[in-house]
Amino acid sequence: MRTKSIYIVLSNTFSWTTRVIGLYTRAPYNHVSIALDEHLHEMYSFGRLYPEWALPGGFVQEKQREGTFARYKNTICAIYRLPVSEQQYTAIRATIAEFQKEQSNYNFNLIGFAGLAAGMPIERRYAYFCSQFVATVLTRAGIRLVDKPPGLVKPSDFLDCQQLTLIYEGKLADYEAPSLAT
Repeated sequence: MRTKSIYIVLSNTFSWTTRVIGLYTRAPYNHVSIALDEHLHEMYSFGRLYPEWALPGGFVQEKQREGTFARYKNTICAIYRLPVSEQQYTAIRATIAEFQKEQSNYNFNLIGFAGLAAGMPIERRYAYFCSQFVATVLTRAGIRLVDKPPGLVKPSDFLDCQQLTLIYEGKLADYEAPSLAT
């Protein structure tokens, strides 16, 4: 059986928002994205719609050197590879396509984020926070990295997943995917 890879990207922009979240979590990374390629050209999450403002938030395609990550040039990250079957990869891509199709309907799940802090999952249609989104996409593809409902998954939960292989840790702007030279 052929396998493909997806990438889990944990990050910390050091914005005032992530600093406040960090006071609560004490975690090195407080944001998570899912990327469909090692070059991070197809990287998705729930986050800032506008780099200057923490809210409003929603479904976003993130760019390594544009938008929020360009605004916060000292963003640090940990990039993990996750091998998946072709069927799982197709399911992940299809789920993300559903989010893209309905992008304007999605909002940041601020109520669910409060529920996460209280230990109570709050699921809302068309509303997610970053780790809830990543966990949901993976769950729909039959992948369960964290033994919690998506509404209780924190970015730091991905740090302990044995299925993930760390491929890079450092400044996001400095990351270069391996060359495909033949």
